[in-house]
Amino acid sequence: MARNIDLTREDPIICESPISRLLGDINMYDDATKPSLAEQRRLEELLGRFENQAARIFAKITKAYGEHQERMQREGGQPSLDENGSVCLTRSERDCIRKFLFILFYRSRQLRCRFDHGTAGDYDGVDKEFVREHMQEKGYRRPLNVWFDNLKAIIDIDMDLEGKWNDELPKRMYPDDALWFINHTEMYYMSICTPANPEQEFILTDNSYGVFEGPINFTRDQETGEVEESVHCPLHLFAPILPKLMIVLRFFMLPTPLEDDDEEIKKSREEMRRDYLDRFFGADLLSRTRLSELPVAKARNNYSQMVDGRLVPLPGYDGKRKKEHRFDFAFFPINSWHVNSINALLLDNLDQSTRVVFDSTASLAKTLEWYLAAPCHVAGKVLTGMQDGREECLRKLEAVSRSLGSTKKTVTGRLKVPLEAQGDGNLKKNFEGSRRMWKKLAVDEDKDVRAFVERMEKPEGGSFLSYTALGM
Repeated sequence: MARNIDLTREDPIICESPISRLLGDINMYDDATKPSLAEQRRLEELLGRFENQAARIFAKITKAYGEHQERMQREGGQPSLDENGSVCLTRSERDCIRKFLFILFYRSRQLRCRFDHGTAGDYDGVDKEFVREHMQEKGYRRPLNVWFDNLKAIIDIDMDLEGKWNDELPKRMYPDDALWFINHTEMYYMSICTPANPEQEFILTDNSYGVFEGPINFTRDQETGEVEESVHCPLHLFAPILPKLMIVLRFFMLPTPLEDDDEEIKKSREEMRRDYLDRFFGADLLSRTRLSELPVAKARNNYSQMVDGRLVPLPGYDGKRKKEHRFDFAFFPINSWHVNSINALLLDNLDQSTRVVFDSTASLAKTLEWYLAAPCHVAGKVLTGMQDGREECLRKLEAVSRSLGSTKKTVTGRLKVPLEAQGDGNLKKNFEGSRRMWKKLAVDEDKDVRAFVERMEKPEGGSFLSYTALGM
């Protein structure tokens, strides 16, 4: 049983529910076009087997964290930065987790709704030309078959050591979403965070795995007055494991202190950020992210060592990825500001959720009060007019907060978006520009990105950094 806020009610309540009923959908992956029940549920079974595989690795992470907490309690006091505790994962275990985190997002009800249409002509996403072309090539009658096929392709793909899967996957599924998966696994590194304050915890919502932190640009159609998201850049992605554990995926272009001690790497990172991101979001990008100074780092590995504060390869390392490689993921304690900021991001995206899951009622009360009363530039709550459900969610959260004893006033804001004369044409232009940016980052033909990666992975001389392609 898990404590949760039931947002499906007009007057939300705190209740306890079986975990199996909180965050799942029944028969979500059934393919009614198949002749037999076994064939209809083949994808569900495939997902179940892969989920069991990932669950064993998550259990390994939570066990290591629990043992670290017990050790700290026996010894007393707070750990130093070198005593945070960690969990050691093999390369295959790490790759399994990275794949599973993307599937958690991609199999959400929001993504199913994107594809859940009767015919190709009914699909009305901004990428409809590309989806319809893919459906014609594959002979699919329903867009939903694209989603089914994509999920199967991602589960089946072998993330081989040579990286051949990067070229193979776009041939096996809808290419744009294959690129999405490649970016998700190759351009973000994984870290594990825990609240430094023992009285704090992370919350969990239905769509936690689809929430990101990063800049979003909006446009307003001159004819209709409607606000639409035009382009966004996820800088941080989130995956709650326990009330005390949160996986954070961090975009590789953000500052990384250890690596940025090398002036060549720091300069290259800044140039890439300018060339790929500033043109969309402006030169003040880093000042606009709440988590730019999140105290995390890439995992240490067993093929490098620290020498005079610099990461260098072990003698004999040939620069190749190997199955026997191991990665130590530290449990990074983060301060109250960062814990509140992450929880605020999850609460700010509740319009697609039905539940807020938590462990401690006292911690929830403080989290809700902070979120609702904090200024908008700190905690969000800026209403765009394009998501009516967000305003209703704020009303319900305020009611729960009041029931828990808070008397503070809820602070909200309104987004001011200038009119765009091009309307849908402008939205399409921004989508295509963003699509080119992400594609350019992922393909080998881009000499700047490729040179950056090669410089980071160089085993002898120069700089050595522990990346899998662009991220870990």
